[in-house]
Amino acid sequence: MATPMSLNICSLPSDPLLHVLSYLNYDDLCRCRCTCKRLKELAGEDELWKRQSSIWWLSTRYGLGWVLTHFKEQFKNLGRYIKSYGVLYRTWARLEAFLAEHCPRLLTSIKAGATERELDEIEVKIRYPLPNDVRCSYRMHNGQKLVGPGLMGCMSISNHMRSEYLLDLQTASDCFQEYSGMYGCLPLTLCIHTGCSQFMALSEREGYLRGQVFYPSQVRAVLS
Repeated sequence: MATPMSLNICSLPSDPLLHVLSYLNYDDLCRCRCTCKRLKELAGEDELWKRQSSIWWLSTRYGLGWVLTHFKEQFKNLGRYIKSYGVLYRTWARLEAFLAEHCPRLLTSIKAGATERELDEIEVKIRYPLPNDVRCSYRMHNGQKLVGPGLMGCMSISNHMRSEYLLDLQTASDCFQEYSGMYGCLPLTLCIHTGCSQFMALSEREGYLRGQVFYPSQVRAVLS
């Protein structure tokens, strides 16, 4: 009587096994690399990590060396933002391309991104953590200079002017609200003509959802 063959995934030839691995996410590929020597080698193949780098970091150039090393370096720098990085990067890129064509003056007012250390210091200062996607956006661009047109919209109608700027972290944290009705709310924008701002709630103490962005209601302020 023939002895039944013992089959496992590592019995597969390399090509079909690489095809199976190509369906895995970056974290599952890392787990595979911890199982055995063969999967460690196959799950580290450049083509697999080129796909992961393209999906998560939108990378198409990797320089010299192992693509997995490139992915690890990006993850070390931006890993906490991996779920939102791609969407925000594309959004900022489309906005920059539009401004470069239609309003280059506004584009030059947008500041470079903040560092992780600066973001951590702001959270210590205001005593609230920022939502992860907000931190990620600030890593790309830290608001704008208060010159020229406002990024969040500007208009001039008769004697009414409105130009709303995207605030940088330092300015926003300096205006962090700690009074009744607006406790735990961080200003994101500012119109220098009207003094109006959009706020983001970092606390639910005033009835807002954490992360909710809003213009303060004058009616609500009167009633409170």
